[in-house]
Amino acid sequence: MIIILSCQYIFLSLFHIFFNSFIIYRHKTNTSILQHVCAKLDTIDLYLNEIVIITPFFFNIYRYFKVLKQKQPNIFLILFLCIILFFPPLYYVSGQLFEIELTYITNPICTYGMTSNIFLYQFFEIENLIALIIIPLISFIINYYIFLRIKQIRKSQGILKESSTESRNLFISLTVQSIFPLLCQVPSVIALLYYSLFQKIPLELNISVQILYFGGQGICIFLSLITIKPFREMIKYDLFCKFKKTSLSKKKSIKISRF
Repeated sequence: MIIILSCQYIFLSLFHIFFNSFIIYRHKTNTSILQHVCAKLDTIDLYLNEIVIITPFFFNIYRYFKVLKQKQPNIFLILFLCIILFFPPLYYVSGQLFEIELTYITNPICTYGMTSNIFLYQFFEIENLIALIIIPLISFIINYYIFLRIKQIRKSQGILKESSTESRNLFISLTVQSIFPLLCQVPSVIALLYYSLFQKIPLELNISVQILYFGGQGICIFLSLITIKPFREMIKYDLFCKFKKTSLSKKKSIKISRF
């Protein structure tokens, strides 16, 4: 799970770097013909961050079926959740990318932005914002329920205390992955809601949202990593070995023979 989130974070960061490089190039060259492309990239960059919030939710659904039910997740439930969570953003992002009934609005980043007047556009946009707030809470509830059930089962079977400790650490790690992105995403949700209502977003708000989002996601992954004992021990071991080697290299003296 941590590896998946880390890969997603790397991909989103690379795309964000690419988008900002594009903005700098456009402003330096003053190329007006690329403004349409800039508006589309801005739309993708704004909504692509939702992947990081949705991932822990599906992971907890998978754990619920595999750990408690001892079977594969229900395929119809997964498809239903995919439709509910992915269709709204795909619907209104596609309306902008494929230029369906476009309306142009002011945008401080790309000079102008794009929105669409297709059917139910505003409804799906608001529905998506509500889902971004509710999903982390549901993910936390599922994770907490799994933790309590595993604790009860292991207590009834007389499982070792170390195993219960590891379960608690895993619960904390998954909770961080579920709840912390919500805290990081709140500014983004506010920005999206502001954009939905007024069809524009101040540049200062956009910069603040990006700093909180990307910095917060990095902290989220780090916190979820160090709560798992094997990862924590591995980090401590690597740091200790590096420090030990550095110390030894400083203390070691080389004697050169006269002959």
